Amino acid sequence: MAENNAEKRVQETVLRQDVINTAVNFLQNPTVQRSSLKHRQAFLKSKGLSDEEIRVACERATALLAEKQNFTPPGVLTNIPNAAVPIYTPQAQSSWSKFRDFANAIVLIGGVSYGIYLFYKLDLAIAASIQELRDSVNKVHADLKTLHERQTRSPSDGPATIRQIEELKNEIASVKGLLLNRSQFAPPVTKSPLTPPSIPAWQLSAAESAKETEESQGGKGDADIEDICLSGSGSSETEMVTNNGSDSSLEMIRE
Repeated sequence: MAENNAEKRVQETVLRQDVINTAVNFLQNPTVQRSSLKHRQAFLKSKGLSDEEIRVACERATALLAEKQNFTPPGVLTNIPNAAVPIYTPQAQSSWSKFRDFANAIVLIGGVSYGIYLFYKLDLAIAASIQELRDSVNKVHADLKTLHERQTRSPSDGPATIRQIEELKNEIASVKGLLLNRSQFAPPVTKSPLTPPSIPAWQLSAAESAKETEESQGGKGDADIEDICLSGSGSSETEMVTNNGSDSSLEMIRE
C-alpha cells in the first residue's frame, strides 16, 4: 500500500499541474455542471488532457464542491426542515392598556386640535390687524382729500369770507354803540308812594308856638296862624307839582 501511494504521488507530480487547475476551474462552472460527466470528460480529453489528468481534475473539483456546500458563511441562515416554527399568538390587552391607549389618543387629538385653534386665532388676529391698518389708511386718505379740496376752494371763497367778517365787525360795532348810549342815561328813579298832604313838623312846632302867643296876645294870633297855614299849603302843593313833573319826565325818558 505504501508503495502504491508513493507511485501515485510521483505520477501526480509528473502530471501537468497548470492544466489540471484549469480543468478544475472548468468543472466548477455552474453551466458546465449541468452537463453529464461523460460530456465533461470528453471535452477535457479533446483539449489534450490524459485520462489520469482528467480523473485528478474531477476528484479535485468534486472535493471543492463538497467543501463549498458544507461551509456556511457567517450571517447566512440555513433552512432546518425538521425544526418546529413557533406560532405567535397575540395576548389579550388588559383594561389598563386599553385605557392608556384611549387616553393617548385623546391627548394626541386634543393637542392637534389646540394647535389648529391657535393657528386659526393667530390668523384672525393678523387679519383684524390688516383690516384696521387698511381702515386707518383709508381715513387718512379721506382726510387728505378733504384738505386738498378745501385748499383748492379757499381762493374762490376768500372774498366772501372777508365780506362776512366785515359784516360781523359792523354788527358788533353797532351793538357796542347801543350799549354805550344806554349807559349814558341816568338810572331810573323808583316811584315813591303818594302820601296824603300833611303839615310838616316844623309847621306843627310853629303852630304850637302861635297858639301860645294867641293865648297870650288874643286875636292877633289868629291872623298869623291863617297866614302860616296858607303859606304851608302852598309849599306842599308846590312839592306835589314838582314830584308829578319829575315822574312824568322819567316816564317820557323811559318811553
